[in-house]
Amino acid sequence: MALAQIFHESAFLTAKREKDVFNHSGRIDIEILVIGQIAWQITFWFWSDRVHDKPGVQQGQFRATTRWINGDECRDPKNQTAKNRFKIYRTVREAFGLQGKGDSSGSIVVADAQELISFSQFSDAVTKNDGPVPTQEQYNNFNNFARIRGRISTVQEAAMALAQILHESDRLRAKREYACAQTQCPNSYRDSRCDKPGQYYYGRGYIQLSWCYNYGPASQAIFNDDRLLTDPDQVATNQQIAWQTAFWFWSDRVHDKPGVEQGQFGATTRWINGDECKDPNNQTAKDRFQKYGIVRQAFGLEGNGDPSGCQF
Repeated sequence: MALAQIFHESAFLTAKREKDVFNHSGRIDIEILVIGQIAWQITFWFWSDRVHDKPGVQQGQFRATTRWINGDECRDPKNQTAKNRFKIYRTVREAFGLQGKGDSSGSIVVADAQELISFSQFSDAVTKNDGPVPTQEQYNNFNNFARIRGRISTVQEAAMALAQILHESDRLRAKREYACAQTQCPNSYRDSRCDKPGQYYYGRGYIQLSWCYNYGPASQAIFNDDRLLTDPDQVATNQQIAWQTAFWFWSDRVHDKPGVEQGQFGATTRWINGDECKDPNNQTAKDRFQKYGIVRQAFGLEGNGDPSGCQF
C-alpha cells in the first residue's frame, strides 16, 4: 500500500520536487526534499505519523491510506485520482506476489450507517441550546469535517466539539467576531511577522480563528497554500471553509491534548481559551460546560459529562 501511494505521489519515483514546497515556517525549502535518503525518510515518517495507525490501514483497506494522504479525493466515490491510486496498488500487489486485487474500502465518504450523529440529534443539540434550527448544509459539514479535518471518531468527542463551536459562534449564528464585524478591528490581532497588507485577522468561522499565525497554518493544512492569509474573509463567507478551519483548529490544537480522549470537557476549554481556566469559578467556562450537557443529552449520551481538565 505504501509503495503504491509513493508511486502515485512521486510519478513512479521520477519526481522528488513539487512546484511549490514550503517548510513549516512558510519559506520555500526544496533542497531537503531532493536528497535521496532524506526524501525516503520523510516519506516514511509521514506514513508512520499520519497513516500507519489510522482505522482500516491494518485491515488492508487501501482507500483508508488515501483518506489520510489526500482526503479530498475521497469525498466523491467516483473520484478518478483515487481510482488511479488503487489501480497502481493492484499492480504492486501482483508484483509482490499477493493474491487478489486488494481491498478498495476505507473511504472517508460518510455513509448513513457511519454518521456520527443524525440530523435530528444535531438539530436538537443546537435548538435546545437556544440556537436557530440548523440547515442541512450545516449538519452535513459538521458530520463530514468532524471526521475529515477534526479526526473525530466518537460521539463523545463530537459532542465536546459541537458544544465549543456553539459557544464560539453564538450557537451557529456568527461566523465573524461581533466586536470586529463592522470595523474589522484594524488595530487588533496585529503581527508583523505574517500579516498581509490590508488584511485583518480577527475571529472568523465557527471556532473564531484569529491571528495570522493561525490563518497561515490552517490555510496550508487545508489548501496547501496561503489563500486564507491573503483573503481571510473566506473563513466567514464560505460555509465549508468556516467548518474546515474550525475542525483544523480542533485537530491541531485540541484533539491530542491530555484529557480530551478521556472525555474531560474542561481540557478542551483549556486549549481553546486557557484564560477561562485560571479561575475555577469562571462563568464563561461554566457556560461552555452547560452547553455540553445539553449536547450530550441530544446525542443520547448518559450524564452531564466530565468538567475536569480546565485547571492548569
